Amino acid sequence: MGTDPGCTARISDAEIHVCTLCPQGETLAQAMAPAAAELSCTLLRFQCLGGCTRRTRASIAAPGRWGWMFGGLSPADAAALTDFIRLWLAAPDGLVLKDDRPPQLQDKLLGRMPPCASSSAQAPPGMKRPRPKTVHKGETR
Repeated sequence: MGTDPGCTARISDAEIHVCTLCPQGETLAQAMAPAAAELSCTLLRFQCLGGCTRRTRASIAAPGRWGWMFGGLSPADAAALTDFIRLWLAAPDGLVLKDDRPPQLQDKLLGRMPPCASSSAQAPPGMKRPRPKTVHKGETR
């Protein structure tokens, strides 16, 4: 992708979510606070983000952009997570290619979430944009 890790791109509605119920969660949130302020992201603390087999989770999301979930984090990962967020902000749709991601986070990535169906973001080349299924009252999935 060739994005510059020193990019100063900003998205005012970008959010960083941190699970604070996990043992190191609040410490990670505190370590991420300066980056959130620098990058104009909102830092949100949640009691639980689920999937506790990979404790201390964090995610990033914004309308019209791919969202990302990481797990097994510690406060020592704050700098790498900040670098990833810079890459994510610099990418037009929030899609950060594997080779561009900080090595420290490679085994901590749990998944990415597509932009909301109502956004205008496009799926990456070769990937079809998932179509949400509408479930009507009384139907089951």
